[in-house]
Amino acid sequence: MSKLKTFFRSLYLSATNPSYYRDLLKTKFSFSLKYFFGLSLLLTLISTIVFSLILIPQIKTLEQTLKTQADTFYPNDLVITLKNGKLSTNRKDPIVVTFPFDTGENRKNLVIDPTASISAMEKYQAGVLINEDSLSLIGENNQIRTYPLSDIENFTLNKSEFSKGVAMVEKFLDALPAFLPGILLVIFVFSISIGLFLKILFYSLLTYAVARVQNLHITYGKAFQLTIHAITPIVLLQILEIVFGIQIPIPLFFQILYVILLVIIIKEIKNKLGEAKK
Repeated sequence: MSKLKTFFRSLYLSATNPSYYRDLLKTKFSFSLKYFFGLSLLLTLISTIVFSLILIPQIKTLEQTLKTQADTFYPNDLVITLKNGKLSTNRKDPIVVTFPFDTGENRKNLVIDPTASISAMEKYQAGVLINEDSLSLIGENNQIRTYPLSDIENFTLNKSEFSKGVAMVEKFLDALPAFLPGILLVIFVFSISIGLFLKILFYSLLTYAVARVQNLHITYGKAFQLTIHAITPIVLLQILEIVFGIQIPIPLFFQILYVILLVIIIKEIKNKLGEAKK
């Protein structure tokens, strides 16, 4: 409990009290290293909670959609065959399946047409197009990504096989919400720690440069240590972005804010050093 209290006290002082940084110059690096891991863990826990709250309802909605509508997606008499990288169907006309969710760029159509070219995606307003030898997807900014069917093993798909596949997906989606927070926690604990470390590495260069400009002579190691704490307001703002799903639309906002905070912090350190000499 005392360690937790120490962490949140340091979090508060790092975000609100420039005078605190004078004391950090005399503090062992191990203290700031523990603070770094605490900050990473805090960001990890908040991210896990927020994304779980967002994704779990979406998963349940998708599961419910599959249960109520999946049976209508696949025509009863349709047989799709892939052999040696070539797709064929028992239909002469293109097969158009309209999903209740977007398949890319606000398009809800999946089209299977062995005779179609990729350009037919626009004609069908398709988010997904499967022709004789490739699968094409609409990505961001209407960019088309194409994958060869030759990489897929031979198969025959009919209504019975489709229904079995849907049932397996439904079981997976039904179980997923129970495991999702744990999965996200594992993903975030590594990605956030690495991302935060790289961010501190970059911002510490700003710390070292601004300190030199303001005639505060510290080693790069101390600049790195100060940055672990000085980046706290930036991290707290980014937590608010995650929680409320907003994004600050100002280019280089965090970098500019950090330099401003840094000037205030270094000025306070120099004032404290000046007072100590008197």
